Amino acid sequence: MEINKELTYGQELVEINNISDSAEVIEIKAKFATIIDQLYTLKNYSTDTSLISMFDIGIRETLNALNWAKKSIEWKLIKHP
Repeated sequence: MEINKELTYGQELVEINNISDSAEVIEIKAKFATIIDQLYTLKNYSTDTSLISMFDIGIRETLNALNWAKKSIEWKLIKHP
């Protein structure tokens, strides 16, 4: 990834440039960033406040799922190197 490249909303949220992450975590973060970017784009096209709130919840829950995925991968690397 280029150093000067502007990050997407999803990449910023998942902290895609954290160099201390393992290769597995970086790969998972990239996938989750793509999902977040899709939800964010759909949210920005909506004018319905209820739908906007649902997209916000979707983004928040996607981040929650990412955190559990990261914990699982990190636990695997610690316990089963």
